[in-house]
Amino acid sequence: MKKVIQEAGCHIVPTGYEETDWLLSFSVAELILAHTLTNEQWYLYSITKFLIKYHCSTNKIEGIKS
Repeated sequence: MKKVIQEAGCHIVPTGYEETDWLLSFSVAELILAHTLTNEQWYLYSITKFLIKYHCSTNKIEGIKS
C-alpha cells in the first residue's frame, strides 16, 4: 500500500486567492486509502470528521479544512 501511495504522488494546485498561493493536494492518495477502509472504519471516520467540523464551527476555530 505504501508503494502505491508513493507512486500516486501529489498535485500542486492553486488556492484561488493569489497567483502565488499554492498547496499540495493528496486527493488521489486519500481516495486509495478510503477504498481500503471497512464499513465500520468508514462510519467512524465520518463521525469523527463531523465532530471535528461541529467543534470548530461552534468554537469559531478557523484554518482547519476537510
